[in-house]
Amino acid sequence: MIKSRCFRNDKYLKFIRQQNCIIEGHNNNIHAHHVRVDFFGAGIKPSDYRTIPLTAMRHNELHHFGERAFFRKYKISHNHLIAAYMNLFFLQQGEIKNDHIEKLEDILELIR
Repeated sequence: MIKSRCFRNDKYLKFIRQQNCIIEGHNNNIHAHHVRVDFFGAGIKPSDYRTIPLTAMRHNELHHFGERAFFRKYKISHNHLIAAYMNLFFLQQGEIKNDHIEKLEDILELIR
């Protein structure tokens, strides 16, 4: 049996917790929510790279109503957000060319 590999990265989680909440637009008391929609690993926490920044209040709201309803309510494209934050993180780490940074920041503004 092949085990699912979920990546853990404390540095990435710290990066997510320093971002603005995707709903409220500030970075006070930010939680890194692990997105489970479209994740196929029952009983396994998704990779740390599948996280989005939410305030404690919005994080509780998401868990109360469920991810799909929360994302519909706020018209959130979770996969685009996940990709944009990952790209921005790796860019800041010097693992992506600098000419991508403005485009990534524009994408984050559009999908927040």
